[in-house]
Amino acid sequence: MSGLGGVNPFTVSVNPVGPQGPAFRVGQVLEGVVQNTGKELLLLVSGRSVALPPNAPFAGGQTVSAEVLRTSPSLQLRISPPVSQIPSEVITSNSTVSLALAPRFSASSVGANVAQVLNGVIQQTPQGPVFQAGQTTIPLASVPDNLVGTALSARFVETGQGSRLLVWQTEASATSAPTTGRSLPEVLGRIFQVFGQSGLAERAASLIPRALPPGEAAIRLVASLFLERGVGAELVERLVTLVKQGAASGVVSDDLQKRLLSLLTRTAGSESKELLAALRIAAQTSSRSPEAALARAFAQSEGLSATLADDLRSAIHQLRTSEPFRAFLEKTGQMQEFNTTSSSLIERITANQLQNLRGLETSYLYFEPAFVPGSGLSSAHIHAFGDGSGKQSFPSENSTVVLDLSTTRLGDLWITLSAVQGACSCVFRTREPLVAVLIDEHAPELEKLLSDTANFTYTQVRAVVWNNDRLSAAIDLFRPLEGIDTEA
Repeated sequence: MSGLGGVNPFTVSVNPVGPQGPAFRVGQVLEGVVQNTGKELLLLVSGRSVALPPNAPFAGGQTVSAEVLRTSPSLQLRISPPVSQIPSEVITSNSTVSLALAPRFSASSVGANVAQVLNGVIQQTPQGPVFQAGQTTIPLASVPDNLVGTALSARFVETGQGSRLLVWQTEASATSAPTTGRSLPEVLGRIFQVFGQSGLAERAASLIPRALPPGEAAIRLVASLFLERGVGAELVERLVTLVKQGAASGVVSDDLQKRLLSLLTRTAGSESKELLAALRIAAQTSSRSPEAALARAFAQSEGLSATLADDLRSAIHQLRTSEPFRAFLEKTGQMQEFNTTSSSLIERITANQLQNLRGLETSYLYFEPAFVPGSGLSSAHIHAFGDGSGKQSFPSENSTVVLDLSTTRLGDLWITLSAVQGACSCVFRTREPLVAVLIDEHAPELEKLLSDTANFTYTQVRAVVWNNDRLSAAIDLFRPLEGIDTEA
């Protein structure tokens, strides 16, 4: 992002200390307060204390905005004056303007994700000024005259005064309103740089489905599946907590609570039987988009209410537009956490569905089940490739399944099960030599389990030690399908 209000931002890489608060997420823009203890400067943000270096150009008691650039291996923040202190006057390529939304509007009410970067044009309408980004229309309270008709980039931030829209002009937004006008490798280069993976950006085009709508936002969502891990379970857990608190306070109805908790927890499990059920549900959910379900509802008289009742995005939207619940969040100081959590979860669901556009190229299915604490799994990315018939067919005797797992006991595992004409080969990749030895020792038992479960005529299980470069492995996985080369 460009500097705020013409002030060069201060970027710092630190390790957060103090009480555990809500997890930081790349793309968040948070407001915090600088505290001077006499020995050091601390940034109090999102329930945590972040130690600032002695040369930080801030004073005790000063309020600042902190944009999360990365969370691993260390936390990197871009710290600037808060949006409430940024003048809404002339915009240049080196400044950002904070615009207030029209009364009664917020990021959630216009269906926008807080962390998403939008590219569009400010227009005057009979109802007032709006920021038009594709199909998204964001009503604004007022704008400087010189901004009308200007192509800009924008994103939402949550402040003490509610949602505001940050707008800035870049070379990309000035030349192209709905898209950034940059090639896929350039967009991936910027995205991967934030995550410290710039060395793999040139090879990463194979990760992007050819059918993906061109646009940086869509590309960023799909890339996040491979760059951000283990966020699904954390988001589910945080939203479940907020829903239960709202129900206990009487601002969330019993029906809505039951619906939300059912949708949020049905893809999470802690016991082996629950895990299998969670995997089946996650696969079913990923294989059919809500849009396809709506079409089926119209064609088969299934009923829109029944269709939408089974859609998590619809349930979250109902919660986000509940005035009693939002008033409860404002009163308890949890509005920002809820907005960030719900937006992140919707983004994750959308990214999952965008990744499944691979199904238009070949028999393919992707899903990311959420696992609760105690399950032995902290994250799982599962890729299923069918028989290559061009249909969404996954016969057990002619399919490949890749499981990218993070486990609590065995560490990270990359497991490839390939079945050809009833013969199955299963390869475990692990960075731990002792784990490889353990798997090889139990290979006969695992081979028998595979044979008994899927009636394979031949099974082979083996383990290899590797460098745990899961991103490269994912890139190589899709290399044969050839990525797109389009304008983003």
